[in-house]
Amino acid sequence: MKTRILKRGTAALLLVVCLIVVLAGSGRHAFASPPDIQRFHVDETYEAPSMSNFCGFSIIRHDLIDGQFTVRHTQNGEEVDSQVAHGTATFTANGKSITARFGGIHMDRYYSDGYSYHMAAGEELYVVLPGVGPVWGETGSYNYTLDPDGNVIAQRDIQHFVAFRTPAVCTALAP
Repeated sequence: MKTRILKRGTAALLLVVCLIVVLAGSGRHAFASPPDIQRFHVDETYEAPSMSNFCGFSIIRHDLIDGQFTVRHTQNGEEVDSQVAHGTATFTANGKSITARFGGIHMDRYYSDGYSYHMAAGEELYVVLPGVGPVWGETGSYNYTLDPDGNVIAQRDIQHFVAFRTPAVCTALAP
């Protein structure tokens, strides 16, 4: 069962990435110059406050993230930014650890009239515990449009919980 769920999540992420690439590349404006592509790596540790509050004890989160940030400009001066990232989040408490994986894509388009469009899609924190199976998994997307003053003028959020058994996460990390 674990393999089937992981394949579905990976297939969904690849489908979203392909859709974004087609949409970003098929705009009515040609790109004025080659893209500026930068790779990034994040390695940070911090307390996971919402999970700590839910479980009733302190949980530390360590993220390792790799990704790519691409900036392109259209011939009329619009900017199109995209970010593709994947990584792991390791949650530790009481000498025990569990690891989750996540990934997704984010795209921003800044129009010459001051409006901007932002969207993201992908998996988020997919956790599988040995002997238990999937205990946390969600996938979804969001998009919103801002006017030149930064006001949200359109918004849409879609979130699907694949598995949601947070108490199993607490039990796995409990003293």
